[in-house]
Amino acid sequence: MIAVFHNRGKETVEVIDMVTLKVLVVKSTSLFDTCLELAQAYPNRWLLWCDVQLKSFLNEAQLSDILHHQRMMLSFQTDSATYLGPTLGYVEDSPFVNVQREGTYPTWQMSTDVGAVHAQALLQYDPNTLGTYPYFGYALNSIAKLGIANGLFCYSEPRLLKGDFPKVSTTTTSTSILFRFVKEHYRGRWVYLLLLNLWLYERRFPLWAFLKSLFHNRMATNPDFTSVGVQSSKEGSMYEQAMDVIIPTIGRKSYLLDVLKDLAAQSRLPKRVIIVEQNPDAGTTSELNYISEETWPFEIIHQFTHETGACKARNKALDKVTSPWVFLADDDNRLGPTTIADAMATLKQYGAKCLTTAYPQPSEKILKEAVRQWSTFGAGNSFLYWEDAKKLRFDEAFEFGYGEDQDFGMRLRKNGMDVLYSSRIEIQHLKAPRGGFRTKFEHPWTQQGETPKPSPTIMLFRKLHHTPQQLKGYKITLFIKYFKEQSVKNAWKYLKMMRTNWRQSEYWADQLRQKTDAV
Repeated sequence: MIAVFHNRGKETVEVIDMVTLKVLVVKSTSLFDTCLELAQAYPNRWLLWCDVQLKSFLNEAQLSDILHHQRMMLSFQTDSATYLGPTLGYVEDSPFVNVQREGTYPTWQMSTDVGAVHAQALLQYDPNTLGTYPYFGYALNSIAKLGIANGLFCYSEPRLLKGDFPKVSTTTTSTSILFRFVKEHYRGRWVYLLLLNLWLYERRFPLWAFLKSLFHNRMATNPDFTSVGVQSSKEGSMYEQAMDVIIPTIGRKSYLLDVLKDLAAQSRLPKRVIIVEQNPDAGTTSELNYISEETWPFEIIHQFTHETGACKARNKALDKVTSPWVFLADDDNRLGPTTIADAMATLKQYGAKCLTTAYPQPSEKILKEAVRQWSTFGAGNSFLYWEDAKKLRFDEAFEFGYGEDQDFGMRLRKNGMDVLYSSRIEIQHLKAPRGGFRTKFEHPWTQQGETPKPSPTIMLFRKLHHTPQQLKGYKITLFIKYFKEQSVKNAWKYLKMMRTNWRQSEYWADQLRQKTDAV
């Protein structure tokens, strides 16, 4: 590893080969150019940057465990700020904005305080396309932002440091730099929306920063990391451990039978399949006769209940999981014979603990891309290491609504587990109709004829996991997008209606939260 020690991200203090402990001489004057020069001179080494005040706090003993494959970029900010500041939330809706600093957390937001990237990953960027960066912090965030969409794995990693380290971070960047970053890394309309949000919510109208940003073009570079080998150095035995499959089902007898047959044909068999069968009609019994009448190459745990709800069913199943790994499946999936084996091989290759697969419907085609960090989560097509997530359950506040899978994904991330996505592993989702039961759940707001916007469960998810700026930015984009889809075309009447609907959504989201908190 080669370490570049600097003074608050402004200038290079010294460059040291951490293997030989020799001081290296570089020609470049800027920090970013220094990193590029070192990457070209030492293409098979890790490059580490560190504020000189943190030199004695580097956690050298754990670096080899932390940097376990070459397609990674990590950093850690010693204070609670981020380089681009909280106003970034007005334009980005992903889970990568609200960084959890207590543990490893997926994010492209990089800090100049301390961090590392492999030279091979850095060399996949065209320096001429990247242009001249105004600051080292800008360069790091740009590289990570462009890379995370193409298979670079980016994290906030507190384990880079040890002991009672000082806070050395510089203040949040200027508004002008933020506008430039948005113009170069997002679609053009977002600089206008950023200006609108700053005016509406902060009573600021940085016209000069906005106008200057218009002279910059969106970054055209599209780094390709396929030449950067990925083989995690983590111990691989955990990926050979047993797996349980959980399946909630309701009125899909024939479809579930196909799922069980697909599981029985796997090249890597699960140990147990846990089925929670629901039927709300009183007096009914299980219709899944084939569970006991046929022979299966795995143990089947079957629970029948009149209580409905996917969250409740999945939680009942999770309570019965005993294996280290769990496959969250659905009752209308179709799997290829190597689906489980392929998923586990991918997890082992990347040293990961959670993977969501592609989930196309029968007529849908999926673009095959590199494995990458995922901004959502699939409750019917995901594999995860249950040993590290045993305390987690699906939040029943989302029952019969939307967002329970995204919420569970966020709980995983906050628990230190990244969610990977592989488009090359497909589980077909048939979207089968539910059985013909006589009951239909109605939320209290529909019973009162109210029309909260967005759905209260979506509002709840955003209140739980998004920053205040992300929630406000979402409100503006929702109001704009929904205008053309509804009948009220008078702008003032529409605005009044949407404000009322938004307040209703907030009210019911709070009610849902209180209800589950009381349980």
